[in-house]
Amino acid sequence: RDALFRLAAIEDEGRVLLVPDLGGKLGHRGVSVHPRRECVTLAARRGGFARALRREMQVDPQSLCVTMHGQVMRRLEGLLLASVRRRAVALGTDAVLVTLRAGAAELILVAKDAAGRREDLLEEARKRQVPALELSDKAGLGRLTGRATLGVIALLDHQMAREISVCARLLAGLSEDG
Repeated sequence: RDALFRLAAIEDEGRVLLVPDLGGKLGHRGVSVHPRRECVTLAARRGGFARALRREMQVDPQSLCVTMHGQVMRRLEGLLLASVRRRAVALGTDAVLVTLRAGAAELILVAKDAAGRREDLLEEARKRQVPALELSDKAGLGRLTGRATLGVIALLDHQMAREISVCARLLAGLSEDG
């Protein structure tokens, strides 16, 4: 069940809309799908959503994937912002290296366009068995932390790191390039 993405079926003017329900709190009848673009497309085209909900319905898989991706991205950004507010992060290359060496890092987020000492950071993370994920770009990570740009973040809280990892996995499955 943890590997599936829940969609709540909400009635709107006689139509059934599928609404992403990451928290599983929307109530309503729902349907779950593997969070991969191909699975959403197959379920929409072959009537899997309609069969599961026992209702006639049309689903545009492209727009549903965009909506799912957007909700996961907002969740991930919210988790990162909460971590920054709680000061449960190390920001920037030097601070992340210190955190890694001290054994305090739970997860490393690296901007896709980060350069410089990127390989040193990734090697240190591998040595310490700390997962590292590529996410966003330097401008995007910077925006989330109040900086112009930022190439790397270390998450210090285990639970936040786990939740962010789940979101990153969902984003990878829903992205255009997989």
